[in-house]
Amino acid sequence: LAVDDEYLQAVTDKVVDERYSPEAAIHTIPGRKICAKTYYNYVHAGYIPGITENNLPYSKKKKEKKKPKPKRLTKGRSIEQRPEVVKERKEVGHWEMDTVYSSQDDKTCLLVLTERVKREELIFQIPDRTANSVVKALDRLERKIGSKTFRERFKTITCDNGMEFSNWEGIEKSIRNKTSRTVVYFCHPYCSGERGSNENQNKMIRRWIPKGDDIGLYSPEEIKRIQEWINNYPRKMFGWKSTNDMIA
Repeated sequence: LAVDDEYLQAVTDKVVDERYSPEAAIHTIPGRKICAKTYYNYVHAGYIPGITENNLPYSKKKKEKKKPKPKRLTKGRSIEQRPEVVKERKEVGHWEMDTVYSSQDDKTCLLVLTERVKREELIFQIPDRTANSVVKALDRLERKIGSKTFRERFKTITCDNGMEFSNWEGIEKSIRNKTSRTVVYFCHPYCSGERGSNENQNKMIRRWIPKGDDIGLYSPEEIKRIQEWINNYPRKMFGWKSTNDMIA
């Protein structure tokens, strides 16, 4: 190989142990000696001990799904009503929200929120995918950070049409004084790309919690570590700085 074994091992350790993509690993190790494409080629050819294609993020081919024609929402605000400043990602404080769920035997799931500009991630473990559990999680967050801070930090929240978000009025209503604490917008049905940041970071969660795993078996400390891992992950869009670097 054209690259020394020590450097390749350092990149491989990042990919295997820390769940980094090869590109992110290469940009966080001093003295860059390889490009991501070459590293992928080495892995595919079986040249690097201790790593296979299964260790690479998003290594499986995606199956194309036929999407039904979007329907108009009958309740709640459509994403079509969302201010242009949210779409343009020019103002911090606009979030996307989703749930990541377990196997069929475990109702426990994760409520995840992704900020659209700096990609800050918040992850909350909740007992089930019900509207009541979603509202309770946001109520707890408001109690923790205060109503004023909640309103300033969560100007809007965009989510899909899942039943867990059906109580949009409860999501919007402050637990303190029953006034508005945020504004909820709903994507078109079957258009997950309208929450693209959320979807991408859900895939990052899956690097640590594979589909089929019981989320209820993961401790709050483990969930917290995954959240911090995402917020400290180096991103190409930020010149290989992390979300926490951008917030600081």
